[in-house]
Amino acid sequence: MPRTRKNGNGRLDESVTNLNQSIAILNHAMSTFLARVAESDARFARIEAEMGAIHRRIDAIESVLEKHSRILQDHSQILQDHSKILQDHSRILQALPDAVRAKFGFQGPER
Repeated sequence: MPRTRKNGNGRLDESVTNLNQSIAILNHAMSTFLARVAESDARFARIEAEMGAIHRRIDAIESVLEKHSRILQDHSQILQDHSKILQDHSRILQALPDAVRAKFGFQGPER
C-alpha cells in the first residue's frame, strides 16, 4: 500500500489558497486602479477641451486688440494731421485782418 503524505499536501493546498487570495486582491486593486485611470483620462479630456476653448477665446481677443491697436494708431495720425491743419488755420485767421485791410486799402490801427 502506498503511503499518504498529509503534511506536504496540506502545505501545498494552503499555498495555492494564499496564492488565489493574493491574485484576487491584486485583481481588485488593478480594477480599482484602472477605474481611477479612466476617471482621470475623462477629466483630462474635459480639461483639454476647456483649455482649447480658452485658447480660442484668447486668440479672438488678441485679434480684436490688434485691430483696435491699428485703429488707435490711425486715429492718432488723423489727430496729428488735424492739429497741424488747425494750427495753419489759426495762423491764417490771425493774418486775415491785415490781409483784408491791405486788399481794400484800409489803414490799420497804429500799434
